[in-house]
Amino acid sequence: MQEETLKINVFKEVPKEAMNEVNHIIYTHESKQSYNEEKVGKDGLLEVSFTAKEEWKTPPMNFDYYIAQVSRQLKDPADPNKEIWKAEKIQVTINDTLPADLVRTEDMEKLGIKAHKQDGTPFTQAEMSELRKHFIFYRQGCLKVSQLTTPEFIDNDTVPVLLEMAEAKKTEKLLL
Repeated sequence: MQEETLKINVFKEVPKEAMNEVNHIIYTHESKQSYNEEKVGKDGLLEVSFTAKEEWKTPPMNFDYYIAQVSRQLKDPADPNKEIWKAEKIQVTINDTLPADLVRTEDMEKLGIKAHKQDGTPFTQAEMSELRKHFIFYRQGCLKVSQLTTPEFIDNDTVPVLLEMAEAKKTEKLLL
């Protein structure tokens, strides 16, 4: 197996009041923590530690949701001297029936929706929130972090998050 550089980003929703539209892109999620060049264990699993910070909380909710994204560093096909990130796996599903696309910044630090209104006017705050609600859905297994620190809300410190992304092994056969 070849050496690869992977990057894991843990995203959280941008508060609806802070969402804005720039060049028809509404950034809906931002990376709160990034893990670069992590190594897999002998079992082939990658383990990282994540603790939500107090300042990331969004009152008055009981829980905040975080999603993980795994990206792979590749050579840029347009410029072999440049390296780019390619998103491989993320804990969201996209409603592809809407005329919109999921986009990321080059450094993978922000996640957004590229969309145009038919009349060409910018989206309002309410329209941006509705678009996010109808376009991006969390997959089962995303991180659900309690805002309350009472023992009743803490079941376990470690929550496994499954993001399957493995290369198929090739075997060669010799015919005699």
